[in-house]
Amino acid sequence: MASVKKNYLYSVFYQLLSIIVPIITSPYLSRVLGATTLGTYAFTNSIAYYFFLVSMLGMANYGSRSIAQSRHDGKQMDKTFNELFEMQLSWGAIVLLAYLLFIACLYIIKDDNFVLYAVWVGYVASGVLDISWYFWGIEDFKITVIRNTVIKLITTIGIFIFVKQEQDLPVLVLLIAGGSLFAQIILWFSIKDKIHFEKVSLDVIGHHLKANFKLFIPVLAVSVYTIMDKVMLGILSPYDQVGKYDNSQKILTIPTGLITALGAVMLPRMASLLSTGKREKAMRYLGISMQFSCFFSIAFAFGLAAIAPVFAPVYWGSEFIECSMLIALFSITVPFISWANVIRTQFLIPYSLDTIYIISVVVGACVNVIVNALLIPILSAVGAVIGTICSEVIVALIQTICVRKQLPVFKYFKTNVIYCIPGVIMFLLVRQIGWYFGNTVFSLVICILMGVVVYIGMATPMLIKSKTDLSSSMVNYLKKYLPNRGC
Repeated sequence: MASVKKNYLYSVFYQLLSIIVPIITSPYLSRVLGATTLGTYAFTNSIAYYFFLVSMLGMANYGSRSIAQSRHDGKQMDKTFNELFEMQLSWGAIVLLAYLLFIACLYIIKDDNFVLYAVWVGYVASGVLDISWYFWGIEDFKITVIRNTVIKLITTIGIFIFVKQEQDLPVLVLLIAGGSLFAQIILWFSIKDKIHFEKVSLDVIGHHLKANFKLFIPVLAVSVYTIMDKVMLGILSPYDQVGKYDNSQKILTIPTGLITALGAVMLPRMASLLSTGKREKAMRYLGISMQFSCFFSIAFAFGLAAIAPVFAPVYWGSEFIECSMLIALFSITVPFISWANVIRTQFLIPYSLDTIYIISVVVGACVNVIVNALLIPILSAVGAVIGTICSEVIVALIQTICVRKQLPVFKYFKTNVIYCIPGVIMFLLVRQIGWYFGNTVFSLVICILMGVVVYIGMATPMLIKSKTDLSSSMVNYLKKYLPNRGC
C-alpha cells in the first residue's frame, strides 16, 4: 500500500499543478483573448484532439494493464512493450498522415483557421510517441509527474510572455502543441536503458490492434460527451458559447482530476493484485477508494454550485457571467463521474470486463448526442451541459446495475449518501454569504473558506463513525501518528 500512497501523492501533485496553472492562466487569457477567440481555440483543439485520440486508441488503459500483468517477468515485459509500441507507432503514423491530408484540404478551401490546425500537428504527433502507459504499468509515476511539471511550468511562463492580444492565438497553440510533443520525446530518454528493443511480427501487431480497438470504443464514446460537445457547439452556436462552455468545463476538471487521479494509480495495482490471486485485498482497496471518492466528490459538487455566482464574474470578468449557471449545472456530474471512475478503473478494467464498460459509455454517448442535437440550437452552452449531465448519470447507472451482483454497491451508496447532508448545509450557507458580500474577491475567499470549514467539520465525524476500512485506517493512523508529535 506504501507505493500506492506514494504514487497517489505524485499523481495528486500533478493534478494540483494542473489546477493551479489554469487558475493562473484562465483569467488572463479570458481577458486578453475574449470569449470568441477562446472559443476558436477550444473548437480547433477539439478537432485536433480527435486525431490525437484515434492515434492513441485505448493505450492509456490497455497498455498500462498489459504492462502491469507482465511486470513480474522482465523478458515478458520487454516483449509486451515492443509489441504494444510497434502497434501504436504503425497505427499512429496512419492517423498522422490522415491529419496532414485534413490540413491540406483546409488549405485548398481556404479555411480561416488553417494556420491553427497546422500548428496543432505537433499535438497529434505527440500521441504517436506517447509511452506514459509503460510507466503507469510499472507504477513509476514519478518520472511522468516530473516531466509534465517542468513542461507545464515552461508553457505557463511562455503564455504570459508571448500571448498579449487576440492575434497571438497561434502562439498559444504553438506553446501547447509544442509542449505536448516535447514532453513525449523526453520520456524516451528514460526508457532507452530499461527496454531491449526487438522486431515484432505483423500478426502480433494485428492481435494487439484488435484488442486495443475494443478499449478504444469507450474512449471514443467518452470523448463524445467531453469533446464533441464543443464541436457541436462550434457548429450550432457562436464561438463565444464554446469559449464559455470550455472555461466552465475546465473548472469541472479541478475536482474530477483530483479524484480520478486515484483511479490512474489504482488500475495497475488492482491488475497486479488480481493477476496474483489477491482478490480479497483488491476488494478492500476498492471499498476504501469508493468512500474516499464519494467523500470529496460530494463536497466539490455542492461547493462548486455554491460559489458559482460569485466565482464566474470575479474570476473571468463580466463577459463570462453566464458561466455561473454552467458551473452550477456541471457540478451535478461530479459524484457520478467519481462513482463510475472507481467501478471502471478498479473493477471493470482490471477484471477485463470491458464489455460492460463499452456498453455503458456507448449508451451515454448516444444520449449525449441526442440531447445536444435537441437542446444546443435552443439553449446553446446550457443545452450542452444538460447533455453531459444526462450522459454521466446514465453511464454511472449502467455500470452500477451491471456489477451489483459482484460488488456491494448498495452498501457503498448507503455508506456515502449521508455526506449530502453537510453538502446541502454548506451550499445554503455559502450561497447566503455570496449574496451578502457581492461579487468581490473578498466574498469569493470567504465563501471558499467557510465551505471547507463547514463541510469538513460536519462530514469528517460521519466518516470516522462509519466503521469502514477507510475510517479504521484513519483512526489507526491518528492513534499512531499524533502521540509521536506530542499530542
